[in-house]
Amino acid sequence: MSYHRLPTHDYRSRCIYMITMATAERKPLLSRLVGNEDDARTELTPLGAQVAAAIENIPQFYPQIRILSKVVMPDHVHFVLFVTESIPVPLGRVLRGFKQGCNHAYLNSRLESANQQHPLQPQSRLESGSQQHPSEVSMMGDFQSPTIPPAVPPIAEPPFLPLFEPNFHDRILAGKGQLDAMISYIHDNPRRAIIKRNHPDLFYLRRDTTIQTSIEQLVFSSMGNHFLLDYPLRQRVECSRSMTEEQIQAQLMHVQHLAGKGYVTYMAAISEGERRIARALREAGLPLVILMPEGFPPAGHPNERYFKPQGVYFEACSEGHLLLLEPLAETMRLPFITNLTEQALRQKAEAKHLAYTAIPTDTARFRFMSLNMMTRLLSDR
Repeated sequence: MSYHRLPTHDYRSRCIYMITMATAERKPLLSRLVGNEDDARTELTPLGAQVAAAIENIPQFYPQIRILSKVVMPDHVHFVLFVTESIPVPLGRVLRGFKQGCNHAYLNSRLESANQQHPLQPQSRLESGSQQHPSEVSMMGDFQSPTIPPAVPPIAEPPFLPLFEPNFHDRILAGKGQLDAMISYIHDNPRRAIIKRNHPDLFYLRRDTTIQTSIEQLVFSSMGNHFLLDYPLRQRVECSRSMTEEQIQAQLMHVQHLAGKGYVTYMAAISEGERRIARALREAGLPLVILMPEGFPPAGHPNERYFKPQGVYFEACSEGHLLLLEPLAETMRLPFITNLTEQALRQKAEAKHLAYTAIPTDTARFRFMSLNMMTRLLSDR
């Protein structure tokens, strides 16, 4: 999980936040998933119940804060809090106190568990100085000095381990409709987790998806339904930023017509027209392969294995209608990709009767053009 703080934001001021905290090493200590995709919910562990209560208790210490929604998942928590008026300390200090309380509950639960597994035994009568009965001596066989069993030492306090990962993730809700969307997202967390558990292949982040084009192999990070790559009918979508509303609508109708006949649509979904067409295909449940400039966590990132697409992308992945591709850095640097991209940029400039000026390969525009070039190569296989 990555953490970003807005350097110019006043974390004492009136604001609504969605807070996310993950347990250390993502241990599933707080709850378990029950039900199915139509009736998904969580059952709290005793520790999870204490964490849930601690969330609800935050306003007791800071009456300026209201808890609007929460969910306690097996290995993380989400909650939306509303700072209704300025608080005396930054939000980070508030949440640090919350985590300290959770750590205390976690330590107590570990101590209780340790004592249940290794209960203290009473000392023997030999240790207390009582005389041994003759029959007890004879039961020792030929031993002349019966062995005194050692006293059981008290259970040592477990080493301190924090319940949650360091820091926390916050999202500031400012746009219209964001609050309802975030509350819906929180309530939908158990269902999404069960879907991901039931369909692991559709949510497995692969780093070596190799696709043979007419020129050379391309390698991507990927997630989704990889069988879409095997469909023989393919179309691609590219929408210029200068396209009119009528042109976008005409292309949308054409793309939907072919998609309904079994064509898989390949696109980068960069321009507004492309995003609108991608949205229409997702909503209609039509097969779609999207090339992303970025979006997956870097290889080796601690949360790599927990990544899942958000919103409508998640639903499309769970239904097998979507494949997400992100080219590896090595793929972006392939000479034939950079040459084809350079050529396409030159042609666009010449079509407008403009003198062509080379664009650095590390710019966003060059990267977007490279994605469109890969889209052509993939769809023309």
